[in-house]
Amino acid sequence: MALRSIEESWQHFASCCFDANNPPPKTQIIEMRKAFYAGASSVVADCHEISQPHISEDEGADHIDYITHEVEAFAREMLRQADEMN
Repeated sequence: MALRSIEESWQHFASCCFDANNPPPKTQIIEMRKAFYAGASSVVADCHEISQPHISEDEGADHIDYITHEVEAFAREMLRQADEMN
């Protein structure tokens, strides 16, 4: 997967979530974009913190593993809920 800007990632995410022929209200799109960027901002802040000298390489790697597992668990739960709705 090529590296994408946050805007490119948002556009990809939005294209997967929204039906171009029947888009949700503009307010919903705006609020979802804010949440998407807030999540990205949180990860960027973690990256900056991990690069600081008081964080060991092991601590940084452990944190990346932790948040990776956290995101994967969230995705699994979203898929489970989607399956229950269908």
